[in-house]
Amino acid sequence: MLEVKYHDGLARLGILHTRHGKVKLPVFCPVVNPNKLVVKPEEIHKKFKAELIMTNSYIIYKNKELREVAREKGVHNLLNFPKAIMVDNGGYQIHIYKNVEISPSEIFKFQEEIR
Repeated sequence: MLEVKYHDGLARLGILHTRHGKVKLPVFCPVVNPNKLVVKPEEIHKKFKAELIMTNSYIIYKNKELREVAREKGVHNLLNFPKAIMVDNGGYQIHIYKNVEISPSEIFKFQEEIR
């Protein structure tokens, strides 16, 4: 749920309420590629006080090991991040690479499985 605290024109300040805590908006949102962790998500949380990170479900799905851990333990345990995680559906990758092994409806189902 989005709680708007202040607005000016189309701009808003607010709080996004999630299962994993509150996210003050606007927010700095680092993007995490679980295949190439430059900085570990846990460190992003501790060092930079990040309330939110973003990752890509298609990238997780493509890697069998990541896919299995995400399905068994969820994306928060996979990435070891206690706060909110926004998961992109990989539509860009699916569009660019064309011949992918997963349909948009399957990736949506996968996103639901790893919540």
